Amino acid sequence: MKIKRILARIRNASSSPVIAETEAGTCFVKLRGAAQGTLALVAEIIVAELGQAIGLNVPKRTLVMLDKDTPSEDHNDELAQLLTFSQGLNLGFQYLEGARDLRPDETNLIDEATAAKIVWLDALTMNPDRTAKNTNILWHERKPWLIDHGAALGFQYDWTRVNEQTA
Repeated sequence: MKIKRILARIRNASSSPVIAETEAGTCFVKLRGAAQGTLALVAEIIVAELGQAIGLNVPKRTLVMLDKDTPSEDHNDELAQLLTFSQGLNLGFQYLEGARDLRPDETNLIDEATAAKIVWLDALTMNPDRTAKNTNILWHERKPWLIDHGAALGFQYDWTRVNEQTA
């Protein structure tokens, strides 16, 4: 799927993802040229697939193509450089219109069975980013949606530490 134009950069996220208009509609896009690199995008895909396989809600994923001449509504120089570094395939996510961040004081909205699956998934994938202060859960249509798995699977960032005795 091709990105037609960049609508906005998400400024409060460390990887500077963008909202983009694609051939199939609006999409949330994590860029491969961000500091976290392509390994974080691989972790996003693997962990989201695992979450979906055990019945958790995760936004649909798709590969999106960013061309050199893709226009941007955000004319920030830092974003322009990031877009240059991200030409080619990037990772797009279903844009959940009206979704909002689940606040830490709202985690009681998640039923126990779902909460147990989330804890299990994070333990299995070594996800350090879902914390009491930052749930990395969106609340959409009265359901929790898991997001931001890029820091999971930490072993992939240093294969020298992985051996047959590694858990």
